Amino acid sequence: MKRYSAAAFAGVLFVLVAFQAPPAFAATDSKACVAAQKKLAKEQRNLDGVQQSIDSKQRALPNCTVSSLCTRFRIDLKALGKLKARHQKRIAKFTAAKDNACKVS
Repeated sequence: MKRYSAAAFAGVLFVLVAFQAPPAFAATDSKACVAAQKKLAKEQRNLDGVQQSIDSKQRALPNCTVSSLCTRFRIDLKALGKLKARHQKRIAKFTAAKDNACKVS
């Protein structure tokens, strides 16, 4: 009896799998979506690196004793602030592009 029920179960399972409709195309698998996700991830890594640089300069600034070094830290912090703003703007643009490329129709 067990042999017949196992065979029947396998037959039903085969029929379900064999005649199943192919999965619908997912927009998240498209080349444009994958490319947009990679672009956004890369830009996010760049922003993280800039933020780490800002943090390290801000930690070092109060402890600097040489005036030329302190001046250099301030100049670097100003430049890194501008760079951070640029990366944030690009992330907003890439997020919108990713949302557009990955939306399911």
